[in-house]
Amino acid sequence: QRLEEAKSLIVENNLSIHKIVLLKSTPSHPATRCIFYGTKNKQKHLVHIDEIIIKSKENKYTTEFITYLKDYYLAFE
Repeated sequence: QRLEEAKSLIVENNLSIHKIVLLKSTPSHPATRCIFYGTKNKQKHLVHIDEIIIKSKENKYTTEFITYLKDYYLAFE
C-alpha cells in the first residue's frame, strides 16, 4: 500500500520513475523499504523493479546485500 502511495506522490509532483528497488529482510517477508530512481521530468518509462534480500532462509547475509554494504559495514571485511 505504501509503495502505491509513493508512486502516486511521484506522479503528482511531475517526477518520473525509472527503477524501484524493494528491500526485503528475508525471501518470505514483504518489502520493508523501497528505493526509487527517477528524474524531474514527467516521461513514461518502463519501470524496472529489483529486489534486495538481506538474509537468506538460512539466516545468512546474502551475497548481494554484502556487495552493496561491504564498504560501510565492518562485519563484512
